[in-house]
Amino acid sequence: MIKKIVGENLKSLRTEYGINQQEIAHLLGITVSTVSRIERGRVALSTKHIQKLCDAYGLEYKYFFEDKSAEEEDNDSEEAPTDYSLFRELYHEVIIILNYILFKYGKYHRD
Repeated sequence: MIKKIVGENLKSLRTEYGINQQEIAHLLGITVSTVSRIERGRVALSTKHIQKLCDAYGLEYKYFFEDKSAEEEDNDSEEAPTDYSLFRELYHEVIIILNYILFKYGKYHRD
């Protein structure tokens, strides 16, 4: 889900600034096919690359993590229900990382 949101926002950035995938690839030092896979949510955009894009286009880091499709849906309805699926996904990823760290240092706790 996160990769898809970041990818959609990368594509949105390109559209807003009138740049193509080749220009993004050159800026980030990656291939055009990798840019395409990022935009389709197949590959994650690294934090280093997000920072390069933020610096180049004067964006805040959070730009890439905002779910603009959900915002558009919210604007269509009077009161839309809150979608916590992104937070649940992040929560599970954080738990996995924390358990790895704890396991590595011998203090692993399993639910």
